[in-house]
Amino acid sequence: MAKYQNKRTIRCKVEATYNTDSAPTASDSWQVADLSWKPADQKLAERKIASGSKAPVAAQFVGHLIEVSFEAEVKGSGTAGTAPKGLGAGLQCCGFKETVVAVTSVTYKVDSTDEKSATIWFKDGDQDEWRLTGCRGQVTFEESAGDITRAKFTIRGHLSQVPTNTAAWTNTYDSTVPKPVVNVPLVVGGVTFDQSKITIDPGNALAALALLNAVDGFGEIRIPTRAGKLTATIYPPAASVASPLADLRNNTTKTLAQAQIGSAGNRYQFLFGGGGQYQSVDDGNAEGVITYNVTMALLESAAGADDELSLVFT
Repeated sequence: MAKYQNKRTIRCKVEATYNTDSAPTASDSWQVADLSWKPADQKLAERKIASGSKAPVAAQFVGHLIEVSFEAEVKGSGTAGTAPKGLGAGLQCCGFKETVVAVTSVTYKVDSTDEKSATIWFKDGDQDEWRLTGCRGQVTFEESAGDITRAKFTIRGHLSQVPTNTAAWTNTYDSTVPKPVVNVPLVVGGVTFDQSKITIDPGNALAALALLNAVDGFGEIRIPTRAGKLTATIYPPAASVASPLADLRNNTTKTLAQAQIGSAGNRYQFLFGGGGQYQSVDDGNAEGVITYNVTMALLESAAGADDELSLVFT
């Protein structure tokens, strides 16, 4: 019986204790796209004994992590002060701290101490069910003119249940409709650039140390460092108005601001606490029109402030 990509469904729930299954239910269902998986950091123990043949003796499987990748829509829950379903848990296991202000807002801010993990279950339609625990990972946000904002996740976890055929799920999805990205330019140093695409990346690094006393050979999946950056395709104004190349050469810190997207209950905004600093400026063109491809490092407002990137829902 064939399995179809568009029937892959996912449930995601924050864990109370690292690598302990939080048993996500229908209320933790999350609509995503293009879900795929692959082994990560797979370990095979080689046998180097002489066999009397030029052929090697078969290596022995030791363990691996599982990496899942998928895309989700960035949208509010429909009610201010209520966390967006699925997306909230996903962001928390990617290094963001959740702060809920009832009836007002939900904020996800990069954080160096609040290390949440999640359990992710996913299913091939009505057939095989996978269970991953201790999940942590990385997310990037993409804004393209005339499209919706998309969050692209790459998350690693411990395989707590090999694919097992189980009863069909009944999922409960959030019906909120995402808002398109229009009339929300990125303002750099007070100058509004014309842009066609922006990518915002908190820049998480992932590490899972090998452990003798771990069932799969791996210890806790951690986010030891991050290096946030913003990349954009811009249509450059005259150098007398703004010069990214001059700012790059002068190590100039620029403020970054972008307006809110959407309306009450389904409204969000990216905030950049310490602004940004150009790391690269490259020439390009779009159908004969000059563009610049720029990359900026996202900066804290002060050392240890943990505020270079926040996503606020209101």
